Amino acid sequence: MLRFMTTYVPIDLPRQHDDELWRIVPEHKTNAISSYGRVWSLFLGRPRKPTLSNSGYLRVSLPRGGHLSVHRLVALVFVPGHFDGAEVNHKDGDKAHNHYSNLEWVTRAENNAHAFATGLQSTKLSSSDIERLKNIATTTTRPLIDIAEEFGVSAQYVGQLLKGKHRGQDSTNLDHRPLRGKLSKQQAQDLISELRSGDQVSVVVLAEKYGVSPANVSNIIAGRTWKSLTGGPIKARLIGRWGAHTKE
Repeated sequence: MLRFMTTYVPIDLPRQHDDELWRIVPEHKTNAISSYGRVWSLFLGRPRKPTLSNSGYLRVSLPRGGHLSVHRLVALVFVPGHFDGAEVNHKDGDKAHNHYSNLEWVTRAENNAHAFATGLQSTKLSSSDIERLKNIATTTTRPLIDIAEEFGVSAQYVGQLLKGKHRGQDSTNLDHRPLRGKLSKQQAQDLISELRSGDQVSVVVLAEKYGVSPANVSNIIAGRTWKSLTGGPIKARLIGRWGAHTKE
C-alpha cells in the first residue's frame, strides 16, 4: 500500500493544461502522476490508460503494484492533510474528476455521509456483488480500503460483510464462513508446512482442517498474519476458487 510522503520529486513531462504538474509516484519510481490525474510510464515513455472499476472509479495497473485508484494516487502526492485511516473524498461527487483541487482527506464517517448525501452510496450490494467481493477479499492481498473503493462502499462495510455482521444483511445468506477460532503456534506451523509442501492444497479444506475461516488461511498465505513464522507471503499451490493468486 502506498504511503503518504511530505516531499516529492517533480518531473517535466508533456502537459495537457498549462498548470498541469507531474511528480514521481512514491515506491513506483518509473511512474509519474499529474495534478489532473494522468499517469505516465517513464519506462514506456507514454501515459498509462486507466480502466473504470465497477463502482465508477478510474484505476491504473502498475508493475508489482497491482490495480491502484487514480484519485488516491493524486491525493497521496498532491493533497496535504493526510492522517492515519484517512480516506479520499471527491468534493463534487464526480468519481472521474481527479484534479487535486477536487479531492480531500476525510474520515470514514465523513466519506460515508458525503456518499449518501450525493447519492453515490444508497443501496446495499447485490448477492452477486457480495460473492465477488468476498472472493477478491479472501484470495488476494489487496487492502480492504482498495476493494471497498472498487465496489463503492466503505472498508468497514466490507469487513462486516466478511464477518457476516453487517446490519440489514442475513449472515446465513452470505455463503461465507464466519471467523471461528484462533490457531495455536503449533497449528500455525503445521498449516504453514502444508502450504509450503509443494502439493496442491485448498484454502477451504485447510480452513476446515484447522477450525478457522478461509480468510484466516488466506491472511497467512499473504503474510498478513503469523509473519514471525512465514517471514512474508507464501508461494502455495492452491486449487479451486480460492487459488486465484499464488504469487509470493
